[in-house]
Formats: sequence, C-alpha cells, structure tokens
Amino acid sequence: MKVSRFVPQVYYKESRDFSYIGRLYEIVFNYLKTGVDLVSSNPLDDDVSTSIIDLLATTLGFESKHEYTIKDLVAICSAFSYMLKKKGTLESIETCVRALFHT
Repeated sequence: MKVSRFVPQVYYKESRDFSYIGRLYEIVFNYLKTGVDLVSSNPLDDDVSTSIIDLLATTLGFESKHEYTIKDLVAICSAFSYMLKKKGTLESIETCVRALFHT
C-alpha cells in the first residue's frame, strides 16, 4: 500500500515530515499485512494452535488471571470483538454472559 496514492502530492512534495510519517505507516501496514497473509489457518477453527489463540487474545486486549482451554479461548475471542463494538448495550452484556457460561 502506498500512502502517496491516497493523498494529494503536495503533502509529499512540501512536507518532509508527512512523507516520513507516510513511509513509516506503509512499512508498519505492509508488515502487518504480510503477517496476516502468512497465517495459514483461520484463528477461530477448532484445530488452531495454542500460540495463535494466545496471540489473538493478546491482540484483542483480552487478559485474564484464569487458564482457559483452547476451545474456551476461541469462544471468548470470537465474541470479544463483538462485545467491544457494542459496548454499553444490553446486547453486549448478554453476549458476554453467554460466552462466560460457554466456558
């Protein structure tokens, strides 16, 4: 991805700081995209490895003092992003309770 394709050229020609920030964004974004493209399995499949689920839980911001099985972490991670998107609503609370009862 090239940031220069999405912004007016005057930003790159006139602002050295903007061009550095744009290049930095390109490096980070392309690094993350490469990492995502190299994941060979769906992180929410039943036969996923423990390290990928732990990484997914950490990436989503899920931290717990309890030890969960892989199946439980898959259920929590699949519901966690939805709960964050709908935070503060009754629907997210019901989803949270269902996920915790499932585990």
